[in-house]
Amino acid sequence: MKHGVRFWQKKLGRKPNHRLSLQSNLLAELVDHEQIQTTTAKAKFIKHEMEKIINMAKKGAPKDLEYISSKLNGNNKIVPKVMHLLAKRYQDRNSGYVRILKNGYRGNGSDRAALSIIELVNNPNDIVYNMAKNNLSVLKEKLDSIESLKYKKTVLKLKDLSSGEPTEFVNLEDRHDIAGRERKIASAKERSAHKVVAKYERVLKSYPEARNADEQAIEKLKEMIENKAYPKDLLDGFVQPVKAEMKIKELEEPVEVKEVVVEKAPEPSKSFMEKYFGRFMKK
Repeated sequence: MKHGVRFWQKKLGRKPNHRLSLQSNLLAELVDHEQIQTTTAKAKFIKHEMEKIINMAKKGAPKDLEYISSKLNGNNKIVPKVMHLLAKRYQDRNSGYVRILKNGYRGNGSDRAALSIIELVNNPNDIVYNMAKNNLSVLKEKLDSIESLKYKKTVLKLKDLSSGEPTEFVNLEDRHDIAGRERKIASAKERSAHKVVAKYERVLKSYPEARNADEQAIEKLKEMIENKAYPKDLLDGFVQPVKAEMKIKELEEPVEVKEVVVEKAPEPSKSFMEKYFGRFMKK
């Protein structure tokens, strides 16, 4: 058995010519639709190459254009989209242009292969953006409930020294009336929730910037079409319209938190008192 083979170096049970043709077709479909569903193995197989193509498009050298054209089957509509639209959209990013989301398995009558949705980050139908827009407020409420279980919150009213306006400062103090196991579980959920909240906030900030970059790129392409650098029908179906709803099979919730009463801290049980304060209770 050969170890240490990267995902983009897998053979996928195909001969070289078939494998390269498969890669080119998947890359072209991904650039055209900006979001496709395929098997997880194929999604991982093309992710590295898609990242490489966008990095080369941002450089814009003639040799890079030749490489991109060869990888995308020389498509006259897809290559300009990479060189202008995607390069403009990701000009402030160094990497991380492609995202893979697990999406269940094939049916029982087939090979039950793992499926994934591979998409370009900040595309018009970005799944994570839709999730953040709908679930960020609920996730923040769950995070507050976790923190209320782990900490005692005290709101301090202070005065801002720079502006002189009143402000509030939340002081968190560790609670010592919960068991160590409960504290450990709450800490794990707190870290996970903070990570997802930070990710959602980044997406909500970067998504409008991507739409503005797309508009600027399209305006530039219209000027180039007027100067006869590209054919007139280039922009037909160039940008995919935003869908009303995104339906995903099995995208699990990132954090599962049970409802916690925030108003009053739970009273410690008798076994808890005997375990941690037994030597004081005996006296």
